[in-house]
Amino acid sequence: MTPPEDVRLRELSLKEQELKLRETELQQQILLREAELRQQAQDREAERELERVRLQQQSLERQAEIELRKAEIRLQEQHVNEDIELRRAEATRMRNRDEQMAERERSLVAQTKRFGDVMKHVLPRMPVDPGELMNFWDTCENLWNLYEVPEELRAKLLLPLLTPKAKSLISRLDATALADVKQIKAFLLNEFRLTSCKYRVRFNAAVRVDETHVLFTSRLKNLWGFYMRSRECDDFDKLVDLIVADRLKDALSGPCLKYCLAMEGNKILHSEELAALADTFDANYTSEGRYRGGMINTFKEGNTYPKDWCGK
Repeated sequence: MTPPEDVRLRELSLKEQELKLRETELQQQILLREAELRQQAQDREAERELERVRLQQQSLERQAEIELRKAEIRLQEQHVNEDIELRRAEATRMRNRDEQMAERERSLVAQTKRFGDVMKHVLPRMPVDPGELMNFWDTCENLWNLYEVPEELRAKLLLPLLTPKAKSLISRLDATALADVKQIKAFLLNEFRLTSCKYRVRFNAAVRVDETHVLFTSRLKNLWGFYMRSRECDDFDKLVDLIVADRLKDALSGPCLKYCLAMEGNKILHSEELAALADTFDANYTSEGRYRGGMINTFKEGNTYPKDWCGK
């Protein structure tokens, strides 16, 4: 073998060895890379497993927290329901108590006692003088309205205020009348003969005794007011008619006045009606009371009639 060929063979051998070495290195690198890739894959799988475990743990924790929250909510709802039931029971108890107290307050005895304790220091006593009765009634009515005393209690509160004579008189009334203050008032006014005529007489006969002119004037106004009320006079036209009717009565003869008053009775006649009655009397009777048709309407001889038709 020639030297150049030997050199060439050695070069080829070296190259072959170099290639084998490089092939071996390459295989080692491939194996190493595959090992690295497997390790990376294993690492990623481990990380994924850890993440899955972590997420699962978080899910379990969240579920446990949710269950705990639900349990707390249920407990709170239970407490709220128990509190509501307690409040309802307390409200029912308070309502029942209030209803019982209101029922007791609405009872006649309780209301009479309650208003009686208040009004006994306010209401005046019934005056002995019957002429002051209207003023007494007005005062009582005003105070009852001021303190909003129920209508059904007023008669009960009135009874202790009456004079012994008035109490004796109303003992003849039945239970229904004793429970009505209007019936008691009407009964006593009738028993004490407090008619419109009496008020007019008291007004005309009033004199000032141990009182100032202001008080005397006030008393006169009250007497005239009582008279007007008894005659149902509440406006100017009725006042004019009342004055005219009174003046007409003063001008009538005794028998004619007696006839007109008998026909009037408890009614309130206008001046025109009174004049018509007087004309009817004059058409059928003389001024002495004798019947014009031949029959004599016998009046007791010597019977005199006062000039004032109210008996003054």
